[in-house]
Amino acid sequence: MALVLLMGVPGSGKTYLCRELKAKFGDEICATFSYDDIFNDDGFMKYIWGNEYTDGSMLQLCDLDESTSAHSERKRCENRIREFLKVKLSTENIIPPVTVVDDIFYLKSMRRPFHRMSTMFHLPFLVVLVDVPLAIALERNMQRPMKCRISEGTIRKINQQMELPSNDDSNFIIYQSTNDLQSLVEYIDRIRWKKIYGLFQIILNRRYLREMMKYHQKMENG
Repeated sequence: MALVLLMGVPGSGKTYLCRELKAKFGDEICATFSYDDIFNDDGFMKYIWGNEYTDGSMLQLCDLDESTSAHSERKRCENRIREFLKVKLSTENIIPPVTVVDDIFYLKSMRRPFHRMSTMFHLPFLVVLVDVPLAIALERNMQRPMKCRISEGTIRKINQQMELPSNDDSNFIIYQSTNDLQSLVEYIDRIRWKKIYGLFQIILNRRYLREMMKYHQKMENG
């Protein structure tokens, strides 16, 4: 299994890329999570704001507020995904799956819990920055229904405060257009099979050692 985070400002195209990855890998292999979807699944936005803001964004309620409520909502999303990974890893899969998480992830602290999950579960880990010019992201945001829009000030603040992984980080890729889609899919394919290949290699090495031991014992016994 591979754990993939999609980061970027609102309007960058993360949700679209999520759909494209799911279409490429298929529903049986690729599971996608959006923080906004998890945030809305218990009807909290509807309860607070009414029907007008059903399916709205977590940023509409919390903005960039680091209050207890905003922090607890992020933790709830993390826990949901952690539990999913536990269940998924407890089942035997011949073909390794892919889990894609869609959120702004503009701070290192937002990505850190998922890096820990990848370490804990021994999963290949990848962060993908969906990178578009700020003007395009703002234009796309204005084309959304009112209930799904994020304030321009919030988007600009996210863009200014973006904490990117290091360019020499092998777990970091920049995605700028659909021209990059195929290479991204191929890269995810390689890393998701990496653990399986590693296990096969261990099995083959052990089998080879056993055969060598049998051979030497046979030679010693004449």
